[in-house]
Amino acid sequence: MKLNIYTEKNNHDSLKNIPLAPMITAFLSEPQTAEIKNNKALAWKHYWENCQSLFNISSLADAEFVVFPYDWFWVRGSTWIYPINSPVSKEVRKLSTAYYQKVNKYKRAVLFFSGDRSHEKVPFENAIVFREGLYQSQRQATDFTLPAFPEDLVEHYLSGSMQPRAKSVKPTVGFCGLAKKGNLKNLVKLGIYHSVMLATTGLPDVSPYKGEELRVKLLDQLRNYPAIETNFVIYNHSPFFANIAYEAKLKERSIYVKNLRESDYILCCRGSGNYSYRIYETLCMGRIPIFVNTDCGLPYDFLIDWRKYCVWVEEKELEQLPARLLDFHNSLSPQDFVDLQYQCRELWLKWLSPEGFFSNFHHHFK
Repeated sequence: MKLNIYTEKNNHDSLKNIPLAPMITAFLSEPQTAEIKNNKALAWKHYWENCQSLFNISSLADAEFVVFPYDWFWVRGSTWIYPINSPVSKEVRKLSTAYYQKVNKYKRAVLFFSGDRSHEKVPFENAIVFREGLYQSQRQATDFTLPAFPEDLVEHYLSGSMQPRAKSVKPTVGFCGLAKKGNLKNLVKLGIYHSVMLATTGLPDVSPYKGEELRVKLLDQLRNYPAIETNFVIYNHSPFFANIAYEAKLKERSIYVKNLRESDYILCCRGSGNYSYRIYETLCMGRIPIFVNTDCGLPYDFLIDWRKYCVWVEEKELEQLPARLLDFHNSLSPQDFVDLQYQCRELWLKWLSPEGFFSNFHHHFK
């Protein structure tokens, strides 16, 4: 179903050094420019090639929705930085206010994309907000969950051919990433963060370290359970976001993909934001997520039965994780186990990849 959308078609010269929201990048930039400005070009390539069949840029009068062209991240900032006096933040906020006032005359809803620290309120009444990390208990009727969008790991690292694993007696659980216990330095930093958030938003907010600490607890549980094989590559820093040479990042990415490929199940627990990037990489690879629900929303959770594809564990039931995993694994026949891996991959392709997600975008507005 093709939707008419409106977005500004000017250059926003004062903001030319920040990327456009990927949904509309190919409409407002030449493809080669889009790839230069957006460091996730691999993930969005197929969508950018086909987006004209999904959306039509129309006049404001004819549009069904207005799309704000920048991610709200540029107002909110990253996890630890609330950019109160940032020139970019001020400019994006100014532009968003002008957008909102303009479209109000036409009674059109404005779509905002809000990545990473995206559970916080966008200060416009009736704005439709797509968030990676919303809290289900705080969710408004106009809040929807946005997937994180990795590159197609099967296409780029496995020559386009998914490699399912045969079922073994013991399930193998994989994890490659950051997991570390809290320390005094973190406590001091956290105290400052809570104070700033309380002063700027009226709420102290959840600790951005929560995900790291949960991961440590869960990895220890799994490691000490004899009926479960573990395949863990644990860092006390995050190499995937480090400012390192491109070749070094490729090496780290290959280690990560190898961990996915050589595991049956992947532990998917929140990071600094209340969502798991890893769950989308896991499904993309055709592996089965162990999803730790910390009051999360998930994409198309009003249409998709997510529990069919995951070992699902609530935050208040963490001690049950090993037993829950074994019950799940033992309930699958060898063929069921292989079939589920293909179903996970299919779920990602049809609903969670950029082209899959936006092909179904109209379902949010019925």
